[in-house]
Amino acid sequence: MAAQIAKSDFASLRTLDSHLRSKDATYLRDTSVQDLLQELLPCPTTNDRLDLTCVLIFDGLDQLPDQEAAQLLDAILAFKSSTVRFLITGAESILSSRLQLSEEVSTISVQEHNKIDIEDYIESRLKDSEAFVGNAPEILRISAQIQTKLPDVANGNFQNVGQIINRITGAIESEQSEEDITKLISADTLREKRIAIQELIVELNGSLMEEEIEQLNELLIWVIYAWKDMSVTELRAALFLLTKRTPFKSLEDKVGQKYGKILRIEQDVIYDDDKLVKIKNSELEDFFRDSKRENIDCNIEKDNDPRISMTISIDHVRLSQVQRFFWRVNEDMTFDKTAFASPLSDSDEGVGIRVNRTDANLILLSRCFDVLLEEPKEETQRRRPES
Repeated sequence: MAAQIAKSDFASLRTLDSHLRSKDATYLRDTSVQDLLQELLPCPTTNDRLDLTCVLIFDGLDQLPDQEAAQLLDAILAFKSSTVRFLITGAESILSSRLQLSEEVSTISVQEHNKIDIEDYIESRLKDSEAFVGNAPEILRISAQIQTKLPDVANGNFQNVGQIINRITGAIESEQSEEDITKLISADTLREKRIAIQELIVELNGSLMEEEIEQLNELLIWVIYAWKDMSVTELRAALFLLTKRTPFKSLEDKVGQKYGKILRIEQDVIYDDDKLVKIKNSELEDFFRDSKRENIDCNIEKDNDPRISMTISIDHVRLSQVQRFFWRVNEDMTFDKTAFASPLSDSDEGVGIRVNRTDANLILLSRCFDVLLEEPKEETQRRRPES
């Protein structure tokens, strides 16, 4: 943005060049967001020239991780200049709490003024969908109902439009009745959060690597089912128990950049000089708490199914090592990690985001035994708070 302003105004270019020329190459990289705005944008250093007014647009602030969005918003609110104006868009849940603190900020609820845009978007979605192509009377009636009712049901939210049209498209393809399909044009459909969460999980399963999914599952187990709120440091230790190595990337960065759609870091709540990690919202927590363990039928065997058979001999081994070995074997058998894929199955779901109460409690217990059975070492010794 600073470069764009400098290209449009020679005085700003000259001021910016003279200001940055004496700085070290790492200066901009190491500067905070709030200081960056003061350093780069036209401000009192350009004498607030009245012939230059810049409008900077920050669109979709709610798409940033919570921590970064809060930092940017606070920096913008603290910036003072008569030549710079800011236009910020984002979800009300993200912006309202901080914007209320400033009397100088004017707000517009876009949802109350975009009905025409919503109607155009609905028309565009209907034209682009193969489900609504043709002159069948049922399809024409459903399309007319959508165009009539959906603008009010959507309440100015484009995501609501997309969610309902996607549901209707699926219902048409599965040949549901016209009556059932038109019932989907309702606010009740939008309250089906479970479907939206499932879509989110499918999206993350596709974008995250297998190791990241395993780490996210481990974090969810501790955040949801642990006996206390977990801090960043405690969860870093939990991941060490999972991987047996110290991660290169900080957990805060990982949550913000990779897992921010499911987890969040409490910025305003400090526990023992550390931040707490929480589930993103109550709907997500309810979804995972209500999830059931997948049934594994161990009683049905077929002659052609592959199976494992082994004979174990133990010689000259310490008792603690034997205990640890059998605990690992038992854990793998409990969670079906040793099973071969069934030859009758043509698909393999692979690693996915899934957490349930039964497995979570077993895994938490397993991690505790891991610590107890380990030989004493620095990573697992008890830490006493410094006085």
